Amino acid sequence: NSQLKVKYLVVTNGIKHYCCKMDYETDEIIFLEEIPNY
Repeated sequence: NSQLKVKYLVVTNGIKHYCCKMDYETDEIIFLEEIPNY
């Protein structure tokens, strides 16, 4: 993901979902409560 510079990362197992917003300027990963609307 760091090479592609994706804005969001979503990981799921079909039951539980995690969504993070990637900030490459500060090397920070911000976990979100919900998956943003596209």
